[in-house]
Order: sequence, then structure tokens, then C-alpha cells
Amino acid sequence: MTGGTRALARASERATRLYAAENAASAAFPSRRYRTFAELRAHAEAIVCSDWWADTFPDAPIEVHIERRSSSATFSAASRRNDIGIIWLINGVHWTTAVLCHELAHLTSDSGHDARFQ
Repeated sequence: MTGGTRALARASERATRLYAAENAASAAFPSRRYRTFAELRAHAEAIVCSDWWADTFPDAPIEVHIERRSSSATFSAASRRNDIGIIWLINGVHWTTAVLCHELAHLTSDSGHDARFQ
């Protein structure tokens, strides 16, 4: 197995563990579905403007833009650009607290599903 293949296998294993942990947490605290995109945006804004967010993730952006992706998209995503966070959510499909929290967590970390993200 080459170094690149081993790295991909480790990344896949970390992602598998991460999603298993998220599923376990979701079973204990069922995810809520947002009725409207405006409701989702308002909740995200309340989170990133909270004292808890600032205290817990002092380097994370407090300006976050949430955009809709086509319902035919295959994944939601998040990215940091300078001091701004951008989250793209599949239209209607990923309008849940579980997906929103997962993508917000990406804004707290500079890389994928690393230990800091987890």
C-alpha cells in the first residue's frame, strides 16, 4: 500500500467514525427539520452571534452566509473565506439541525473532519 493509499484509507476511516458518532448523537437528540429557509438562516445567525460560539470557537467566523444548492446536488458543504463562513445546503433536503451543525462545525476547523472538527 502506498503512502497516498494509506492516507486515503485513514481519512475514510476517520469519516466513518465521525458519521457513526453523529448518527449516535442524532439518535439521542433527534434532528429538527426547518420549515423555511428563513427559519434555518435565523437559527444559524443566532448560533454564530451567541456568546457560546465566540467563547467556544474564538477563531471561527461570526459572519456566515447560507446559500441554497439545487435539490439535485449530491452534498452540502461549508468553506471559510477570510473571516467569512459560507455554507451551501441542498435545497429542502438538508434543512435539518444535524446538517446545519455539521456544516457550522466545518467553519470552526481549517480542514475536513480532523480532530479539531470532531
